[in-house]
Amino acid sequence: MPMSIWHHKNIGNSIAKEFQKTLNEGNTPLELKQMTCGDVYFKHEELNPNESFKDRSLAFQIAYYVQNGHTKFAISSSGNAARSAAAYCALAHVQLDIFVSPSIPVYKREKLIHENDSIRIHTSKRAKSDAIKFSRETDAINLRGSVDEHAITGFKTLGYELAQECPGADAVFICCSSGTSTVGLYRGLIEMQKENGGTLPAIHVVQSTKIHPIAKEFDEDFNKTITHKSQAISDKVAHRKREVIDIINNTGGSGWVVSDREVELAKEELNSVGVTVEGFNAYVSYAGIKRAHKNGYMYSKPICILSGI
Repeated sequence: MPMSIWHHKNIGNSIAKEFQKTLNEGNTPLELKQMTCGDVYFKHEELNPNESFKDRSLAFQIAYYVQNGHTKFAISSSGNAARSAAAYCALAHVQLDIFVSPSIPVYKREKLIHENDSIRIHTSKRAKSDAIKFSRETDAINLRGSVDEHAITGFKTLGYELAQECPGADAVFICCSSGTSTVGLYRGLIEMQKENGGTLPAIHVVQSTKIHPIAKEFDEDFNKTITHKSQAISDKVAHRKREVIDIINNTGGSGWVVSDREVELAKEELNSVGVTVEGFNAYVSYAGIKRAHKNGYMYSKPICILSGI
């Protein structure tokens, strides 16, 4: 089998081979760049098959449910999770109903379109609640990562890879919405630490001036806004908030709230060293590193997760 999340025995052993559908997700490049705040390692999750780290989560989540006999799914998403879900549901030949907001960027909506008529898109101003209602009425599995334990598992592979590729890393910065990816990353790092020893990197989550239920517990120096260009940060409730806060405290990290302007400056700097990603979301985590650096957080081997387009 090609390299994928199923290559990791802790993941692959839990799902029968016949259900391990893959597009060769995971095993993304780790690149070192000299930045204004020092050397930074960038994990290029935008190079996953569907251009975000959501591929890791949805590949496992859908495989788990299909293995257990489910054939109908639903999801509400700002774009990346829906795109991943559509790709893996099509691969598994199961039905998916996608609920998106009318404000979804055009380039993201275009990437959701499949020739497969079992993948259906619904536009709704109440995408999340409509997906929940649809799931209840049709017995479809709601692939809502913020409340599904199985959504965490695929993200553990990100922790496995960072521990293997960058031993001794002292910090990880990650764009955070519900916190599911942060929890998965951390659990993967913990498993690797138990196997190989060493210390855990400080975990830093980065959120926007519009939506920041977790990061505001650590960063109060910002002006709240009613808009933000980062569509990926959309969870105002953050059911995993308590667990993410514990992870941050246990590792000596922090949370950061970044503005559009800070992300634009991060984008300009990354573009100047040859890191160019479609969209806005990938640059949020580096804006967090720059904000942390200004506040006295100095690291010799930090990792920045470029989470996706």
